[in-house]
Amino acid sequence: MKKELYFSLCAILCCLSSCYADLNLEKYRPDPKVVLNSVVSPDTIVMASVSRTVFYPDPDKSNIGINDADVDLYVNQTFYEKMKWTPDTNLVNKGIYTSTYPPNTGDHIKIVANTSLGTAWAEDVLPILVPIEDIKISYITTDDPLTTIVKPDGSMGYGYKHIITYSITFTDDAAKQNFYCIRIDNAPFTLDMIDYSRDPVFIAQQSIIDGSASDNLIEGKGGRTFTDDLINGKTYTMTIRDIVKSTSPNLIKELSRDFYLYALSESYYKYLTGILNVEDESITGSLTDFGFAEPKYHFNNINGGVGILGTVHTSHRKIDFKDVFPE
Repeated sequence: MKKELYFSLCAILCCLSSCYADLNLEKYRPDPKVVLNSVVSPDTIVMASVSRTVFYPDPDKSNIGINDADVDLYVNQTFYEKMKWTPDTNLVNKGIYTSTYPPNTGDHIKIVANTSLGTAWAEDVLPILVPIEDIKISYITTDDPLTTIVKPDGSMGYGYKHIITYSITFTDDAAKQNFYCIRIDNAPFTLDMIDYSRDPVFIAQQSIIDGSASDNLIEGKGGRTFTDDLINGKTYTMTIRDIVKSTSPNLIKELSRDFYLYALSESYYKYLTGILNVEDESITGSLTDFGFAEPKYHFNNINGGVGILGTVHTSHRKIDFKDVFPE
């Protein structure tokens, strides 16, 4: 038996050793491209990041920012100003290009970056604000058999699971197709799980992304994108669950949450959907990690380069649970 095991292990090691080979990847090195990234919002002036692509095997990926570009800002098809390089050591590119222009709803924004690597440009239109009109909150607290705690008397017991349901109301603009992202921020306690699988708009969206069945759990701590395909022109109340585990049955009174409803341009919606889908380890994303599916393509709307110029308008509401659930 020991001999059989020995020879089996030897065979496995031989197979494994045959999986390695030295590859010279230098012949696959592509020419660098301009990377232009900008998210335009009425909350601040127009800014843009300009850098270059890197070859993945390169050990040093820190010096990629381009600080000598000639970056032009156009507003509503008219040249507005040259954007200024502003150093900032906290940023990956060690700086960013800034303007003096705070954009308005409906503005057509165009950014053109002229660099030694070539010219990259993109344009987009700022969507209207879609306010959060109302948020209703309900919850139940149950024992959590998966968590054990030591009670004050020294005995062992279960922890607690708080299942919080948010009903968030807004009105979609019927005049055109609209794109959104909803996000619930984790202040002051870390989110254990946000469950979007109770609402039709997320079920339809996930089916498009992953082809997954409607009874699958749809998570996403970073938020979820959706369209108005099912709710065009309606005043709609979406349902999202927030599941929090704790050692206290009274945790609910200590919570607060920030709610963000982002009205997105179509370009930014396509880009953000791809990013969130990978970060949240969707079904397709998980298969990609194991080599069973092709990587998802990230949307790019930069002419002459790569990256994204997207626009967004944000509605924000903050709720302290102690105000909703008094003694």
